[in-house]
Amino acid sequence: MRQHFFGKFIYKQIRIGQYGKPFWIYKFKTINEDGTYTKFGSFFRKTKLDEFPQFVNIIKGEMNIVGPRPDEPETFERLGITPEEAFVIFSIKPGLTDFASLEEFSKNENEWMPMTWKHRKQLQIKYVEQRSFKTNIILILKTARLFIWTLITTTLQSIFAKR
Repeated sequence: MRQHFFGKFIYKQIRIGQYGKPFWIYKFKTINEDGTYTKFGSFFRKTKLDEFPQFVNIIKGEMNIVGPRPDEPETFERLGITPEEAFVIFSIKPGLTDFASLEEFSKNENEWMPMTWKHRKQLQIKYVEQRSFKTNIILILKTARLFIWTLITTTLQSIFAKR
């Protein structure tokens, strides 16, 4: 996985975007080279704040707020995506949130729970086929609710853990 770091806090990584075009995605660095979390890494990952720099990708026109999450090139090679599935998934810009990312994150309150690639691919295709203004608003509101809830509970957990 190719990564480039901008100082201590932000890195960029190649992801696959609309029409299969590679682009650099930006994220807050949450893990050190030795595999341990940075000072705020665990908190940023739990609350999904590590995704915030992707608003740069949205401003640049490489991503939307809602759309299939962009994956690394190696991921698609492992998935065994058919040309038909790739055509559907890559027909729109990737996004910060979608059905799959909400399901992965909300299965166990404050923990990201990976799903099978097959199920994730099905949810990405479901979004593309069902996308509408209403669907986008619903996904944005669910994401905001999950973000706020996770931010509150994670903050409270860290406060009470120190006592």
